[in-house]
Amino acid sequence: MRVWSLLAFLLLVGTISSALDTDPPSFEFLEPALKTTSENVTVRVKVTDASGVDENSIVLEVDGQGVPFEWDGELVLARVRLAEGWHFLTLVAND
Repeated sequence: MRVWSLLAFLLLVGTISSALDTDPPSFEFLEPALKTTSENVTVRVKVTDASGVDENSIVLEVDGQGVPFEWDGELVLARVRLAEGWHFLTLVAND
């Protein structure tokens, strides 16, 4: 009986697809514009992936500092206050 159960398990495992998802999520930066004159900036980024985006993997940083954001399943939305000058925006997401 144990041998039959083991064989059934191996057959079931053999039918599971092992295709790897090698395509990363894509990003479309909607806001802000490259240059802005406002110190209060809205960040909006559309994040899509055919297999879905792992919400827990999303990290948004401005100048290396984490920024709180909202996620609606497609858009990352944040509001940040910036000093005058150049700033570096980083967004990471996994599928």
